[in-house]
Amino acid sequence: MENKDSKIIYQDKNIEVFIKDNSIIVEFSDNRNSINTSWLNGGYFEGIKGIFNTSLSSDDMVEMESMNFTDFLSLKSKRLGLDSLKSSGLVTTANMESYGLSIKKYEKLEVMAIVTAGVRYNSASAGDFASFYEENGEYFTLENGHLPKPGTINTIIIINSNLNESSLLLAMMTATEAKAVALRNLVVPSFYSEEIATGTGTDGIIVTSNLDNDNIIDNAGKHSKLGELIADAVIEAINISLAKGMYITPKTQANVLVRLDRLKFDIDIFYEYLSLNDSLKIAEKEEFIIKLAKASWNHNNIAVTSSILNILDEVRHGLMTKEIAYKLANTILDSSIFGEENEPVKKLLKFVIDYYLL
Repeated sequence: MENKDSKIIYQDKNIEVFIKDNSIIVEFSDNRNSINTSWLNGGYFEGIKGIFNTSLSSDDMVEMESMNFTDFLSLKSKRLGLDSLKSSGLVTTANMESYGLSIKKYEKLEVMAIVTAGVRYNSASAGDFASFYEENGEYFTLENGHLPKPGTINTIIIINSNLNESSLLLAMMTATEAKAVALRNLVVPSFYSEEIATGTGTDGIIVTSNLDNDNIIDNAGKHSKLGELIADAVIEAINISLAKGMYITPKTQANVLVRLDRLKFDIDIFYEYLSLNDSLKIAEKEEFIIKLAKASWNHNNIAVTSSILNILDEVRHGLMTKEIAYKLANTILDSSIFGEENEPVKKLLKFVIDYYLL
């Protein structure tokens, strides 16, 4: 029940979702099963009565050092008023008020997705260099690996229909692919490579279905209506959460400098390039930066930048040779950006072409 310490964000006869102690808590009165990545009752689990997604405090961090993660989650569930034997939980550093919630319905199907998304410093693309190697529970930092940073996408999916273990796995797969689609649509870059992110390095997911429901579903893949609802709900919930917590929206992503950020090049190298090729003086640098920032919002400039980035992707993935890419990128640049006000963007893109394709 809602009180001064909690806020209900969804409620029906069998489900209550509320925020308490910077945690999103879901309580069920019906008979449910789940598939999930939690250390607490993870994998396939029947009889789940509670789910939580909690934001770790500094006190939590200290406490975690004195116990294993499963024991920590068990303790946390009890503090949140849940039965640790019938609950599963996820952790993050995101503020729970940045959650996204989406409900999609069709005929007898209903899907709810609840997401908290933090991608600023830990976004990753599947296949990025790993941070560690694990053997028998012991972790070894890799020589060329990056130290993981805060940032997680946690997803809770609540399905009103009845799914068995394999169907739940298929639903989880569909949801995971939908997460990648949401990040691709917003062109969210990996923090660790030049690729578009497919998630973060620490994502978690819990999918539940209702064993009491007489609508038994075998297929939650992309051809099924249930799969479509799962994907749509996840994409929308991620969009809401990224907008609330990260200020990442189609509008904020429509910027030349934001698009180029995934290349990870040192901007000072660009200014050195200008000094050598265009005799840019230190006194002129501030004015150049101001003009560059303004021109970066020009939609024509954004379109050209996207085209050149796509060419770089084609080269990196072995789909185009550098020679062809260099000629094509320069042709697009020279035929598409005009006017003194856009010259800073043109010079920046010319640098990108030379830096990556020569």
